[in-house]
Amino acid sequence: MFNKIKNGTDSIKELSLIYIISTTIVALLFALFEGHNLVDAYWWTFVTGLTIGYGDIYPITIAGKVLAVIWANFTVFILAPLFIGRIVTTMIENKNEFTDGEQKRLMKIIERIDKNTKK
Repeated sequence: MFNKIKNGTDSIKELSLIYIISTTIVALLFALFEGHNLVDAYWWTFVTGLTIGYGDIYPITIAGKVLAVIWANFTVFILAPLFIGRIVTTMIENKNEFTDGEQKRLMKIIERIDKNTKK
Protein backbone atom coordinates (compact mmCIF):
# COMPACT_ATOMS: atom_id res chain seq x y z
CA MET A 1 0.00 0.00 0.00
CA PHE A 2 2.80 2.45 0.88
CA ASN A 3 4.45 1.76 -2.50
CA LYS A 4 1.24 2.79 -4.27
CA ILE A 5 1.09 6.01 -2.25
CA LYS A 6 4.78 6.71 -2.94
CA ASN A 7 4.42 6.00 -6.66
CA GLY A 8 1.32 8.18 -6.82
CA THR A 9 3.14 11.13 -5.31
CA ASP A 10 6.23 11.37 -7.46
CA SER A 11 5.85 15.06 -8.16
CA ILE A 12 4.79 18.26 -6.50
CA LYS A 13 2.03 18.56 -9.14
CA GLU A 14 0.51 15.25 -8.07
CA LEU A 15 0.77 16.19 -4.40
CA SER A 16 -0.81 19.58 -5.10
CA LEU A 17 -3.68 17.88 -6.90
CA ILE A 18 -4.20 15.57 -3.91
CA TYR A 19 -4.18 18.62 -1.62
CA ILE A 20 -6.67 20.56 -3.75
CA ILE A 21 -9.04 17.60 -4.05
CA SER A 22 -8.87 16.76 -0.35
CA THR A 23 -9.39 20.39 0.75
CA THR A 24 -12.37 20.67 -1.58
CA ILE A 25 -13.95 17.49 -0.21
CA VAL A 26 -13.37 18.58 3.39
CA ALA A 27 -14.68 22.11 2.72
CA LEU A 28 -17.82 20.72 1.10
CA LEU A 29 -18.39 18.34 4.00
CA PHE A 30 -17.80 21.09 6.56
CA ALA A 31 -20.25 23.39 4.76
CA LEU A 32 -22.79 20.57 4.72
CA PHE A 33 -22.31 19.51 8.35
CA GLU A 34 -22.02 22.96 9.87
CA GLY A 35 -24.25 25.04 7.59
CA HIS A 36 -21.51 27.51 6.61
CA ASN A 37 -21.11 29.01 3.16
CA LEU A 38 -18.37 27.57 0.94
CA VAL A 39 -15.97 30.50 1.42
CA ASP A 40 -16.08 30.10 5.21
CA ALA A 41 -15.81 26.33 4.84
CA TYR A 42 -12.65 26.69 2.73
CA TRP A 43 -11.28 29.17 5.26
CA TRP A 44 -11.88 26.70 8.08
CA THR A 45 -10.38 23.86 6.02
CA PHE A 46 -7.13 25.70 5.33
CA VAL A 47 -6.80 27.11 8.84
CA THR A 48 -7.46 23.71 10.43
CA GLY A 49 -5.31 21.79 7.94
CA LEU A 50 -2.37 24.07 8.60
CA THR A 51 -3.02 23.68 12.34
CA ILE A 52 -3.35 27.42 12.84
CA GLY A 53 -6.83 27.27 14.35
CA TYR A 54 -7.86 30.90 14.81
CA GLY A 55 -11.11 29.81 16.45
CA ASP A 56 -13.27 32.23 14.46
CA ILE A 57 -14.99 29.28 12.75
CA TYR A 58 -15.18 25.92 14.46
CA PRO A 59 -17.35 22.81 14.32
CA ILE A 60 -20.34 22.50 16.58
CA THR A 61 -21.91 19.27 15.32
CA ILE A 62 -20.50 15.85 16.12
CA ALA A 63 -19.97 15.17 12.42
CA GLY A 64 -18.07 18.45 12.09
CA LYS A 65 -15.90 17.64 15.09
CA VAL A 66 -15.10 14.17 13.74
CA LEU A 67 -14.26 15.74 10.37
CA ALA A 68 -11.97 18.25 12.12
CA VAL A 69 -10.08 15.48 13.93
CA ILE A 70 -9.67 13.40 10.78
CA TRP A 71 -8.66 16.40 8.65
CA ALA A 72 -6.13 17.74 11.16
CA ASN A 73 -4.52 14.31 11.54
CA PHE A 74 -4.55 13.70 7.79
CA THR A 75 -2.75 16.95 7.04
CA VAL A 76 -0.20 16.57 9.85
CA PHE A 77 0.57 12.87 9.51
CA ILE A 78 0.04 12.25 5.78
CA LEU A 79 -0.02 15.35 3.58
CA ALA A 80 2.74 17.37 5.23
CA PRO A 81 5.21 14.44 5.37
CA LEU A 82 4.51 13.62 1.71
CA PHE A 83 5.27 17.21 0.67
CA ILE A 84 8.34 17.44 2.90
CA GLY A 85 9.60 14.03 1.80
CA ARG A 86 9.19 14.87 -1.89
CA ILE A 87 10.99 18.19 -1.48
CA VAL A 88 13.83 16.66 0.54
CA THR A 89 14.37 13.75 -1.87
CA THR A 90 14.73 16.19 -4.76
CA MET A 91 17.33 18.16 -2.79
CA ILE A 92 19.44 15.23 -1.60
CA GLU A 93 21.99 13.70 -3.92
CA ASN A 94 22.75 10.07 -3.18
CA LYS A 95 26.56 9.99 -3.08
CA ASN A 96 26.51 6.18 -2.83
CA GLU A 97 24.49 5.64 -6.00
CA PHE A 98 26.53 4.29 -8.90
CA THR A 99 26.04 5.85 -12.30
CA ASP A 100 25.90 3.66 -15.38
CA GLY A 101 29.41 4.76 -16.37
CA GLU A 102 30.79 3.93 -12.93
CA GLN A 103 29.19 0.49 -13.06
CA LYS A 104 30.72 -0.22 -16.48
CA ARG A 105 34.18 0.87 -15.30
CA LEU A 106 33.88 -1.36 -12.25
CA MET A 107 32.83 -4.31 -14.41
CA LYS A 108 35.91 -3.83 -16.62
CA ILE A 109 38.16 -3.71 -13.55
CA ILE A 110 36.55 -6.86 -12.16
CA GLU A 111 36.96 -8.62 -15.51
CA ARG A 112 40.67 -7.68 -15.62
CA ILE A 113 41.18 -8.90 -12.06
CA ASP A 114 39.35 -12.09 -12.89
CA LYS A 115 41.54 -12.70 -15.98
CA ASN A 116 44.72 -12.02 -14.00
CA THR A 117 43.77 -14.40 -11.21
CA LYS A 118 42.96 -17.25 -13.62
CA LYS A 119 46.42 -17.20 -15.30
